[in-house]
This record gives sequence, C-alpha cells and structure tokens, in this order.
Amino acid sequence: MAKQQNNNEWLKILVAAAEIGYFINRLNNNKLDAEYVNNLMLRLGLYGLLSCNRYDDQQMRQLTAGLNNALTHSTLNDLENQKKLTQKQKKSFITLVDNKPKVVELLTNKENKTEALELKKIVEEVSTKNKFLLDNNQSEKLDSISKELEKKYDSKKMKFKLDEIFIKDYRILKDFKIKFDKNISIIIGENGSGKSTLIEYISNVFARMFLESMRKEVYLPEYDLGKFEFKYSFYNNEENIKVVVKNELDFFSPIYNSESSTRWPDRFVVSYSGITGRLKKMVKENFEDTFVRIINNDGTKYSISPNEFNLPKNRFYYADSKYLSLIYCALHFSSNPEKDNLVTKIDVDISRCEIEFHLGDTYKSFKDKLKGKIAPLFFDTLLRVHSDSTLVGINELQDMFHEFKKDISSQEVFDILYYLKHNNLIEDIKISWENESGSFDLEHISEGQKQELMTLGLSLVFDSPNTLFLLDEPDTYLHPKWQREFISSLTKALEKGGCAIVTTHSPSMVSDVKKEQLTILRHGKIVETSFNNYGKEVGEILIDYFGLDSTRSKDVQARIDDLRNMIANDEYETVEFKQKFDALSDLIGSDNKELPSIKMDIKRREHAKNK
Repeated sequence: MAKQQNNNEWLKILVAAAEIGYFINRLNNNKLDAEYVNNLMLRLGLYGLLSCNRYDDQQMRQLTAGLNNALTHSTLNDLENQKKLTQKQKKSFITLVDNKPKVVELLTNKENKTEALELKKIVEEVSTKNKFLLDNNQSEKLDSISKELEKKYDSKKMKFKLDEIFIKDYRILKDFKIKFDKNISIIIGENGSGKSTLIEYISNVFARMFLESMRKEVYLPEYDLGKFEFKYSFYNNEENIKVVVKNELDFFSPIYNSESSTRWPDRFVVSYSGITGRLKKMVKENFEDTFVRIINNDGTKYSISPNEFNLPKNRFYYADSKYLSLIYCALHFSSNPEKDNLVTKIDVDISRCEIEFHLGDTYKSFKDKLKGKIAPLFFDTLLRVHSDSTLVGINELQDMFHEFKKDISSQEVFDILYYLKHNNLIEDIKISWENESGSFDLEHISEGQKQELMTLGLSLVFDSPNTLFLLDEPDTYLHPKWQREFISSLTKALEKGGCAIVTTHSPSMVSDVKKEQLTILRHGKIVETSFNNYGKEVGEILIDYFGLDSTRSKDVQARIDDLRNMIANDEYETVEFKQKFDALSDLIGSDNKELPSIKMDIKRREHAKNK
C-alpha cells in the first residue's frame, strides 16, 4: 500500500511538470504543438520511471497513458476552454509546490543528474514566466525549490571553455580543425585567411542550435553550415562536463553527446569588424526581435513587468554602440577593479557625470498601469530622486538600484535597463559630463573609446563564467598603447571564467599571449611555427608571425639593401656608394642606428680582405 501511495505521489509530480512544460510552450509560441507536448510528457514520464526504479511494465503503460491523456487539451481553442485550461495549469503548479520535498529529493539525487537538470529547467521557466497563476505563498514555495536546486546544480556558476572545432566545408575553411587550450585564444592571419569566417561560423552554429531547440524559425545567411563537430566543456573545481555536438549531414541536424542537459553557454557576445552586416542581422532578427516580442506580450507592453529579478533574457548580444549607455551604467555595479581603468580611458569625470533617462511612449501611456515589481519600483525611485527631473548622478544611480537589491550585480543592472529600453518604457539614456576642457557626452567619444567600452565593458558587465565572447578585430580603432594593454585587461575582466576567441592584426596583442593561445591562419589552413611569441618585440613579431621581411618602409629598405650589396661587391669606395650613403643619411637622419651598422659592415669587409 505504501508503495502504491509513493507511486501516486510521483505520478502527480510528473504530470504537473509535464503540464507546466506544455503551458510554457503555449505561452512562448502562441500555438499548441501536440507533438512537442507529447514528447515532453513522455520523456518526463520515462525519467520518472528510470529515477524511481519502482514501476513494472504495466505501471509504465499506465503512466504513459496518463501523461498522454493531457493531450486532450491541445485542441481547445475557444476562450471558455482556454480559461479551463488555465485553471488546470494552476492546479498543476499547486501540485508541484505542495510536493516540494519529493521534487527536491528527485532533483538533488546525484544518480539522477540528467533527469534533474531537465526538470530544473522547467521549474526555472515556471519561476520566470508563470508566477501570475500562483498566490504569494505558492510563489515563495516555488522560489525555495529553485534555490534548493541552485545549490546543487547551477550551470551559470560553471566555467565554459571551447575545446575543439572541426568544419568540413565552409567557404575558405575545408576539413578545418582547431583546438583551443586556454580560455582566451588569439587568431591571426592575412586578410582573407579565414579569421572572420571562423567567428561567423561559430556564432551561427551556436545560434542555430539554441533557436532550433526553442522551435523558432531561424534566419541564416545565403549559405548553410554543412558538417561539423564542436567540443566544449562546462567545469568547476568538482567536475568537468564534456559536450560533443556533431552534424554529419549536409543539412542542420546535430547530435548531442553530453552528461548534462546544459547544451550551450548562458550568453554570447559577438563583435564583428566586417561591413556585410550578416552577423548583426542574424542576432537582431533571431534574438533581439524575439526578445521584444516576448516582453511585449502580444502588444500589452506594460503588463509583463516581472515580479522578481527572473527577467526574460536575451541570449545573444551583438556589440553595438546603441548599448554604450547601458554598459556604462552597469559598469558602476561591477566589483572588478578593472572597471576603474576602463572608465578612466573614456575620460569621464564621475563626480560631474549626469545620467538622463528619457521616458518612452509606453511609460507615458501606461504609467498608472505598470504591474509587477521592476518597472514600478524603478520609476518610483527615479522620480523620487528629483520630482521634476529624470536626471541622476552616479551615486544616485547606485542608490536607486540598491533599493532593488543590496548586492545587485552589473549583469542584473544591464538586464533591467535592457528590458526597460526594449519595452519602450525608456526611450533613451543620455550620459554627459563636464571637465576643464568643456562639455562632453557618451555619444561623441572617439571610435577607439567606444570600441573599448563595448568589448571590454561587456566582458566586465557579463562576468558570468558561462559566457562566450567572439571578438573579431576588437583592436581596429585602438591606439597602439591600448592594443598593448587589451589582452591584459580582457584577462582581468574574465577572472571569474568565461571564454574569448579574438582575431587581430595587432603584434602587441600577439606578444601578450602564450604560444598555446595563438593560432596562425593562411588560406584557411593552420600554420605551425616553432617560434615563441610571448614577450617578443613588436618588430620581431611582425617579421616572424605576420610575414613582413622588414618593419621599415619599402623605399628605405631598398636603399639599405642596395648599399649592402655594393659592400659585398667591394664597391664601398666608389663615388656612387658615397652619394647613395649621403642621400640615405639625409633621408633617415644621421643619428639613425642603421648608418653605423653599414659602416661596421665596411670594416668587416676590409678586415676579411686583409687576412
């Protein structure tokens, strides 16, 4: 009898979890996908069978039938029946929270890790999107379940590292295989060698994997991705989870091999130096526009304001100047000391800096109807600082957000501002300051300062160890001094973890990484070298790694080579040699170290002749 009662408890939990998954799918896609619901419920049912190990064949058939029975609701389209469906989901939520001990027991059992992570994902989805179905007591119970799970399984706290990539045939990359030994990798090569193509390919593969798992229509450029194999890891001090994703067909149909249900990093940041705009379009149409549709909730923009900090989250970010003000605001909540160096480079006088929030049309139209916690508290606090203005200083900005949460992170601040801006509650954020030289604003800082703020700023703001940065020539507009400091700054920004793949033409950046962090491409192939690049002079790097025969101008080098050839042919005492030597001296200056070197060559030649 006790065993049967146990079975019934598990059945309730599994049916509740399955129905939650079904309800979430209906919310996200605005349609009922019977096949998806059926597969989800069947999978959860089988997880229950495997983890509990107490059902026989007959019970297995009964459980499957019970789970599939919920599909009868997938044909309900009229308003009355949808209300009944909502009530049924509410009961399912209540079943889940009322059985909290059993849920936690399942999800924190180490032997059931794969099943636990799958169910954990569903519980997190419920916490994020569907709390409006629960009363406060039930919401608190559901929160406590999520916190219990976070202690045991939190992929966001695991570090992500890209290990190895194989690409069968993608533009210039043919049978291409590259390994990444460290969390920061540098790729160099001449124009057209395949550097940017690799960044573009990695971005598109991860984007498509994620979007197809969400059953979203995918925008891709005019070419497909072909066959590939990606290997990457999620790791911490206790474990190292390996993931292998293999696509063996000409069309996109990857197979995942992993010990975990975690399939990709928590966030991606992409910057691209190309002018085609393909990557920017892919990120905008698949992620930014989708995010806007989710938060706008079928046009009722003001009603979706979240109850807590589980904000709907974009996953892909294209480093764009439109995020500069959000990044700058969020930087002031980073605990990483490297943020002070970045603010200094932008030449902002923090003590005289003003941040002005321009209110959006949605706020103006629905300011008395804002729901949840985030939006009402933000605007109440903002207007409380100066009742007649939306202008605040840095200290006031920090005080505002600390009212949300004492230990609020830079990532959370960025998410809130990103959410409010895309919800059109905030139209724009203007950041300006004054110093002895005059008045300035963030929109008119130099291109190099903007690039530094976008790339290093995002790496400081998104300080989750489970983040992948794909940075295509982030040094394009940087002064050589800043290029020299870039790798050091990026390393400090990623001190908690995270992974960065960086392409560059900067010899200073090559000199600042170890040999195992550097890959050289030529015509789509990896070039092996025995040289040690770390700590080398820029001139040596240019010759050894960038294929230059000299770091001088071609004209000067030709004149020097001509004089040395005349010395080798014993023509150094001729009038022509003297004229050419004097012309070179006038051109490059008599104090140039090359002139004494030429004279020394003459003495060596004379010494050799007199032997």
